[in-house]
Amino acid sequence: MYKTIVSALALSLFAATAFAAAPVFEETDADKDGAVSLSEAAASGISTELFDQLDVDKNGALSMDEYKPLLAEE
Repeated sequence: MYKTIVSALALSLFAATAFAAAPVFEETDADKDGAVSLSEAAASGISTELFDQLDVDKNGALSMDEYKPLLAEE
């Protein structure tokens, strides 16, 4: 139980750091195709782990709706 709590806390702290640093969607979508790819996300400092969590439909790109949780924390 303790390991679970510590792990959840560590993930929360990591995610909060990533959320605080997320640039606006339009800046992250470098090729302006209306979605943020894994490489675009990585170039903006978004970790692969966080990208995978946000990519709800698992299509390898973040839509504006999937990206919004990053902006909500600012």
